[in-house]
Amino acid sequence: FEDEDHPGHRSVDYLRRQGRCLDALVSRKSRIPHAGRGAFIRWGVGKGKIIAPVPVIPASKEALKVYRSKQSSKGAGSEILEGYQLLMNYVYGHVNSSTVLVPYGPIVSLINHGPSSTVASRMMNVTANVRLQWPQSNTLMPDTARAWLRRKNTHELYTQTQSAGLLLELVATRDIDAGEELFLDYGEHWQRAWLSHVESWSPPPNSDKYAPSYVHDDAILQARTEKELQQHPYPDHIFTSCFYPVHNATELLQQEQPKGTNQQESPDSVTTIKWRSSRSMFEYKNLRPCRVLERHPVAKMKNQYMYSVQILNRYGLRPHQRLPSTKPFIVTHVPRKAIRMSDKIYTTDQHLPGAFRHPIGLPDGVFPLEWQDVS
Repeated sequence: FEDEDHPGHRSVDYLRRQGRCLDALVSRKSRIPHAGRGAFIRWGVGKGKIIAPVPVIPASKEALKVYRSKQSSKGAGSEILEGYQLLMNYVYGHVNSSTVLVPYGPIVSLINHGPSSTVASRMMNVTANVRLQWPQSNTLMPDTARAWLRRKNTHELYTQTQSAGLLLELVATRDIDAGEELFLDYGEHWQRAWLSHVESWSPPPNSDKYAPSYVHDDAILQARTEKELQQHPYPDHIFTSCFYPVHNATELLQQEQPKGTNQQESPDSVTTIKWRSSRSMFEYKNLRPCRVLERHPVAKMKNQYMYSVQILNRYGLRPHQRLPSTKPFIVTHVPRKAIRMSDKIYTTDQHLPGAFRHPIGLPDGVFPLEWQDVS
C-alpha cells in the first residue's frame, strides 16, 4: 500500500480505509454554564462511527501527587501531601487502579461530562453522546501495544515502555449533527465525587478580592514600571510577561554586537534591541517574564505608550534559549499589546486548597482488568 515514488508514504485509498481524522473536533465555549471550553464536532456522524483517535500514555497516580515541604521546630524537614496536579482532571482512570491514561490528542481533553443515566441527564440538561473503546484494527494499535493491556506489573508500563502505542477511539453513541457539542460519561464515581464537592465547597478567605490575570490585563491600560510598582504593586499572584522570541540566545547576542568590535565585553554590559513585530511573535512559546523599566508616550497618539523592558528567563527553557543572568537583555519600543499580566505558578483559582481533582472514569469493559491493583 506504499507509494512507490515515496517509500513510507501511504496511498489515499489506504488512508481512507485505515486512517482516522484528527480534524473532526473544534474547540468552542461549552453550553454547560461555567464549564469553560468544550469539544464540538465539525461534521455529522452516524451512531457507532469513529469520530477521532485518542492516543494515551500510561502513568502512575503517584506521579501526579503534589507535596508541600514543612520544616519542624527542630530543623527536620518533611513532605505533606497537598493534593493532585490539575492534570488529574483530564486523565482516564479506574477507582480500583493506581494507573491512569494521559490523553494527548488534539481537542479530546475538552470533552465535558454528560451522564448516561436519565435522572442525572435531566439534572445537568446534557446527555452523553460519545464513548471510548480500544480499536479493533491492529493497524492502529499493534499486538505489541495490546500486550501492555495484559501486564499485571503496572510499574513496567511507565518505566520500561520505550515508545507510544496505546490508542483509544472516540465513538458516537447516537447520530450526531454537525456543530453539536460532545459529551462523555465520566462514570458514577466521578459523578458522586463532583456532587459531593459542590455540596461541601465554600469560598476560601479573601476570594472576593481575587481576579485572574486576564481580568487585570483588560483593566490595566498602562503597564507599571519597576519604580511605580514600589508604590502601587500588582496583587501577589500577578507578574508581567512580554512576547519576544529568543530561539538561540548566543546567536542573538552576537548579532547585536557592534560590527567591527572584537574587544571583550565587560560582565555588566547591556544588550539593547528594538522590538519588531513578526508573524509568530504572539505565539505563547515566545512569552517570557519581563520587567517594565520605562514608559514613553507615542507622539501624536493620545494615551498610547511604548515600553522598555528587560526580558528574563522562565521555567522549561532549553539551555540555548536561556539568556545569561550577568548581561541584562533590554528590548525597547514594546507596545502594550506585547505585555501580558500573568499568574504566578499554582496561584490561579484552579489551584486553590480543596479544588476538585478526580480522573475521568473508564468502565470495566474498557479499563484493563489486569491493571486493577487497588482493592
